[in-house]
Amino acid sequence: MCKNFVNPFSTMTRFHIHSTDYLVILYSFRNLCGGLK
Repeated sequence: MCKNFVNPFSTMTRFHIHSTDYLVILYSFRNLCGGLK
């Protein structure tokens, strides 16, 4: 029962962290391309 309650929260947190990492990687990649120019 407790596992079913924690699972959605864990998935939501993991998705949020993944989205944040994606934005950071995209921003860093853009800065890298800008620096190469």
